[in-house]
Amino acid sequence: MKKIIFILTLLLSTSLQTSALEIHDYNTVIQIIQTSASASGTFELDKLLRKIIENYSAQTEDTTLNKNVTAVLWYENWNPRARIWLKNTDAESLFRTLVTNQDYHDALKFDGNVDLELEIVTGSNPSIEGKLKMTNVSLWWENGEFAMLGLNGDMPFRRAMDPRWNQEPIESIKKTSIHIDTMVWHNRYVAHSFEANASYENKILRFEQISLDFLGGKGIGSMVIDHRGNDIRMVAAVKFGNVNLMKLPEILPGLPYFARVTLASVEGNVVLSYKSPNLLDLSGDISSVSPGVIELSPMMRESAREFLDSRVVQFQKLNIKLGRGNNYMPEASITLYRKTAQTLLDILNGVSFNPVIFNIKFPIIPFVQELSEAR
Repeated sequence: MKKIIFILTLLLSTSLQTSALEIHDYNTVIQIIQTSASASGTFELDKLLRKIIENYSAQTEDTTLNKNVTAVLWYENWNPRARIWLKNTDAESLFRTLVTNQDYHDALKFDGNVDLELEIVTGSNPSIEGKLKMTNVSLWWENGEFAMLGLNGDMPFRRAMDPRWNQEPIESIKKTSIHIDTMVWHNRYVAHSFEANASYENKILRFEQISLDFLGGKGIGSMVIDHRGNDIRMVAAVKFGNVNLMKLPEILPGLPYFARVTLASVEGNVVLSYKSPNLLDLSGDISSVSPGVIELSPMMRESAREFLDSRVVQFQKLNIKLGRGNNYMPEASITLYRKTAQTLLDILNGVSFNPVIFNIKFPIIPFVQELSEAR
């Protein structure tokens, strides 16, 4: 009799292990994603999925088939697993449902539709991984009035639930290309044709092999946003060339209060690091690629009075270094090499044969704040 009971139990367990539960109710599928994402480790994730399977199996499912919502749950080697597909889902609704942090709700807004593919795995290598497919999605970051318009492409993501249970090293997930039509700052177009390889893994968002067009030139670089702790950390590095500084007023209308560039093209590299709420660091080197002309504001003219006899400066070379000053605050150091005499007529007109060099330093944060507030 005991052998018969054991065989029946084994058969029943095997049946439970191989049969799959299919769900098409949107609220239930969202609940599966929410509870799985909130799990702190493999044991909690296993328990949550088992509970969902048990509770939903005891209910009568709505017979109306929603082709845009599908969740399949089953047991594999005694471990619960799930695969989820959400198609043509409102990006804003999905974001507010899945992200519980109120700070993000207040700061970010989405528009457009997304598709979500998700797989939840328990056992020795528990993880949540999948792909978010964006179709003409727009994102607004209200703090700073920054926006990315026309996001298209796939964003793969993965979260390893508990590394102690990983029997093999986790390979980096394959990054896929994402395209952004336009980047906007304070209702002004900053850059366009943004291309990058993007991925999200263990609360780290990466944009690699970035290329973009801005200010008539080209830029390449990378960016990493880390929010594993309570504070958001970001590092971005950009190398650029043939940038036309005459176009700066298009995105920084406050710039004429400091200087107005009438002729200058530059190249260089900039590295920006940020840690919330207000720790900013900036480094880089920017140089002109040809002679140019700058018209200084009265304030800057006053700072350089001992070097200049005019607000209009014709320069042979312009160099800007970004770093920290003596007070360890981010600072910009501008070195200007005055235009030198190229002909006898220039010398007769008083143009110096030897370059006149002068340097101006100013803190970056107040400068950026004033530009950001300009309309």
